[in-house]
Amino acid sequence: MLMAVVVLNFSLALFGLYAAWWVWQLGQGLRQVADTLTHAERQTSRTLQGAPVAIAQGQTTIEQLRLQLRRVGPQVQRLRQAIALVSLAQSLWFGGRGVGFRRRAKAKATPKQARQLQAYRGHSKSRD
Repeated sequence: MLMAVVVLNFSLALFGLYAAWWVWQLGQGLRQVADTLTHAERQTSRTLQGAPVAIAQGQTTIEQLRLQLRRVGPQVQRLRQAIALVSLAQSLWFGGRGVGFRRRAKAKATPKQARQLQAYRGHSKSRD
């Protein structure tokens, strides 16, 4: 009976030692996670420290650009209409060829190309 109590007591002591070691390991892991998160928070804070000022400046710049776009928008629309009108007049006046565009003359074939073309034409005639 005494032996059973000693063995049970020793087993409980070993289990308690194992549980304490496991809790200690868990604490080490949690400390590392906490240190990593603290470091990340500091870095993020340092990085974003100037963000509110930059965002405010960006919003101001966007508002200014929107105002400019409202002022320039009708001018751009009139310019597009003028270009379309000129393009229409050009196509009516010059028959769709465009101003200053001439048809290029076909380049003369080299003797080798001429032989190949002649052979090709002869080959296609033999099939007919």
